[in-house]
Amino acid sequence: MEPLWTTFVLLVLLVIIIVPFLVTMLFLARRKGKSLIVYFLLGLIPGANMIAALWLASQTDASVKAELEDLRRRLDGKV
Repeated sequence: MEPLWTTFVLLVLLVIIIVPFLVTMLFLARRKGKSLIVYFLLGLIPGANMIAALWLASQTDASVKAELEDLRRRLDGKV
């Protein structure tokens, strides 16, 4: 059986690794217009948090999508 301090050290290391992913994922999810709760929960799962963060980073921002839709509507009105 492992000593209690070893378990505590591993838990602290896991928290140190997960917290930056959570902050990054919440920031990205808000910018991309995605659900914060879903990506918070995904950020808690080691491995899945990296994949979800990379996927979020590759998505288009919600503000850019809105601008493109506005441009498309204006162009459709002129044609």
